[in-house]
Amino acid sequence: MAGYAYRREVAPGDEVEPIEWSMTSESANPVETISGASTDRTWVLAAALLAGALLGAAAMHYLDSRPAAPVARASGGVAGVADVRVSLGAYAGDLSTVAGDPVVSVPLVITNLGSAPLTLEAIAVSGPGASLVPDPGGRPVQVLPITLVLGRPVDTRIAIRSDCAVTVRPPPTVILVVKDSRSQVRQVDVVIPDLDTIWGQTLVGPACGLP
Repeated sequence: MAGYAYRREVAPGDEVEPIEWSMTSESANPVETISGASTDRTWVLAAALLAGALLGAAAMHYLDSRPAAPVARASGGVAGVADVRVSLGAYAGDLSTVAGDPVVSVPLVITNLGSAPLTLEAIAVSGPGASLVPDPGGRPVQVLPITLVLGRPVDTRIAIRSDCAVTVRPPPTVILVVKDSRSQVRQVDVVIPDLDTIWGQTLVGPACGLP
């Protein structure tokens, strides 16, 4: 900033007042000080923006690198996984005894409602005291593996043994082991209507030879 001074015309004999030196070029220093402060603030702002960008990048990296949640076993009727529905066939719930343990016959009607054929590799049961056994009545069952064509029901039958030595025996879960067109094998838990009622026959005393 250009310095400046002022001059005062005085009449002879008048006293000359001292010049106010604060109005000369040294007064440029405050402007330089303000300019320096502005530069400091610019650096602070730039540093804050850089820190924010780094934090954002770190957060995105954390989100991308998190381990994926484990995929739960598919349940029957889950679209896009294995949409297989199971219902009860005719004459469900026949009760017989094998080696002192009750056995219930469970006819199944299996339908593939998905978007591609599946191969039924096996049928299993899971639950305390439950196990699969050959049908005591000797009735025919489907020989596995079998192709589940879209929309075409498949009739088969399983027999579930109830171990009387196991005190608490909740209704078992029926599991279908299926293979898709890419040869990926999956276990599908299916919900069978009235299976709890059928299984309940094995829990009463007479079924286990008790009064």
